[in-house]
Amino acid sequence: MRRAILVAALLALTAVSCPPLPGVLQVTPVSLVFLSSPLPFNLKALFSEPGQPPLDISGQATWSSDNLAVAVVDDDGTVIVGSDIGVAHITARFQNLEASATVSRLDATATGEFIPGQIVAQFTPGTSASAISALAEENGLALLNLLPLGGSGFCSSLLAVLEDQQNQGLEQLIIALGGDPDAEGLLRVDPKVRYGTAGFVSDPGESSPEPALVGMGNLVTQGITGQGQRIAVVDTGFDLSHPDLSGSAVGGSAINFSDEGSQNDITDLFTMSEEVIGHGTGVAALALARRNETGVVGIAPGASLIPIKACNADGECTTPAVAASICHALNQGAEVINLSLGGKQPSVLVQEAIQEALERGVVVVAAAGNEGDLGSSPHFPAAFDLPGLIAVGATENSGWFRAFFSNRGSYLDLMAPGSTVISAAPDSQYEFFDGTSFATPFVSGAAALLLSQNPGLTPAQVESTLESAATDLQSPGPDIETGWGRLNVCAALGGVLEFAETVCDLTRSAKP
Repeated sequence: MRRAILVAALLALTAVSCPPLPGVLQVTPVSLVFLSSPLPFNLKALFSEPGQPPLDISGQATWSSDNLAVAVVDDDGTVIVGSDIGVAHITARFQNLEASATVSRLDATATGEFIPGQIVAQFTPGTSASAISALAEENGLALLNLLPLGGSGFCSSLLAVLEDQQNQGLEQLIIALGGDPDAEGLLRVDPKVRYGTAGFVSDPGESSPEPALVGMGNLVTQGITGQGQRIAVVDTGFDLSHPDLSGSAVGGSAINFSDEGSQNDITDLFTMSEEVIGHGTGVAALALARRNETGVVGIAPGASLIPIKACNADGECTTPAVAASICHALNQGAEVINLSLGGKQPSVLVQEAIQEALERGVVVVAAAGNEGDLGSSPHFPAAFDLPGLIAVGATENSGWFRAFFSNRGSYLDLMAPGSTVISAAPDSQYEFFDGTSFATPFVSGAAALLLSQNPGLTPAQVESTLESAATDLQSPGPDIETGWGRLNVCAALGGVLEFAETVCDLTRSAKP
């Protein structure tokens, strides 16, 4: 069967009739589109009046489409993609205003984080490397790496990283390979996207936010440590000889996907030369650093670490490496996956890997990004709308206000300390870190604690429990600045701990 796989960007067109209308309606893109994919993509309808900021009315607009490639348009603007291919014209109507978006091809202006000359092809299980190489050669491509993910569902497939040998251009590469009638076993073609870690080392100056900021109380001293839970941290590498991480790793679980194919074991992976920036070490310690009377103590010091290197020494990681890392975490029995990384471009491969994790009952926690006051755009994978995927922003030191760098947006779920946070660093050192990267492991640790006390919770239930227990930082309920509020671990555990009031210090309620 001929497969045609088109990548599309959404181009907003605003129609204004006469006489002049009181406002303007716009349809704007939220995610890239694969018209032959079963995954949904998102549109947003914005209404604005002169002198007023735009108002998101996605759930109030009436949507329609004239193309079979779009099966359903939900009330919130989510477009459910059908099995046909082609160009879709989607219209939103609000009051007497109308605006449309054309879903067609990859927008050249949206390629900033795409890696030039490389694509990722997903193949069915059992497709041979020789068949993939032959297909690549027929289409002017070279096979760089082949990642057998291992597992079931999405993780049973193969990811092939292919490189352009004929300077064809990203869009033509995807269309040519996706339209090859002899492409045996080919499921999807995806741009190769560059992600980065969402944090950085800061100058030491102020003390670390205390555990009371996230409502830890006396949980650890009462034996609530996350014992038996496995937290997979997908990051830059780890100094597992650090006193705060020593003995924390699950034996044989360490792996390296940063070069998209080399899978090294724990004996040669995480040397000091592999972890030169300290990002992964710092993130892991905030989640589960041991209680050893030295250094820092993680939120879940009894949990075990599945250390997965997906990012290089510059903090850069690619979407096939991230997708493969998620599948490895599932194969190693993770209950929680921490993703302190991301970028502005969504990836269908990463989205499907996360969906696979959620369907298997694994909580996924992702950093909301550090664009902050620069005009936040969605940060993926945190911005994927998947129940059980928790997007985490950062507060400043007091814990009551959003850190200036922390992204804003409707996808934001929870806040946690992310400014001058002290954590473990390579060579048995400690550093101060900033970024939503370092807020994220607070929530990952909290999820592990919650699951240790109630292992029957689904990822969506873990998310809703943490959200409903959060300390509001603005008006009641969720908002685009701080989500549901600041993480409050003890309040979240209150429903499963009969003695919660005796171990939880919930008195920090007076906002400065």
